[in-house]
Amino acid sequence: MGAMLKSKSKNSKEQLQKTLRSVAQVAQDTVREFHTVVRRLRKQKAPAAERLHQQLALAQQVLAQTELRLQGVENIPERIVSFYCPDNLTDLRQLGIRYIGIPKIGRLTPRESRRQRSRWFKLLQRFRCGMEAAISMLKRCFMLGDVRVRGSTATALWVGWSIFSFNLWNFS
Repeated sequence: MGAMLKSKSKNSKEQLQKTLRSVAQVAQDTVREFHTVVRRLRKQKAPAAERLHQQLALAQQVLAQTELRLQGVENIPERIVSFYCPDNLTDLRQLGIRYIGIPKIGRLTPRESRRQRSRWFKLLQRFRCGMEAAISMLKRCFMLGDVRVRGSTATALWVGWSIFSFNLWNFS
């Protein structure tokens, strides 16, 4: 976010910060509602309640780190949303994620090398590249890089028609 903000004007920076704060507020509201659901499930002693409670704790930690980032804090200890780190891989495995497609950059151990050459890892990387290519195509060819309308309804229509056009182009 920092490099992106350096190239923007003051008005654009303020608009971006405002949007990020509103998204963070929506996320906080969602986590708050999720908290009430988890509390209700724990009272009922539902089997999934403990796992949902762990996911809720993780979501609250991500929100706290996001708030710190919005306040301008550069170094966040025990950061969850990040790139490759052995601790992050361990945390993701503990959450029940079996296949993790985060590549390590630099010198690889033999074990890491085998993991990054495995078929499932390459499939995850290709999937990620495909998603990024679709986003890039939407921005360049279907006018999502420069939305020329204002307001929620108009923006929703703009985005909807852009994605509809992309899908028609993709399936033709």
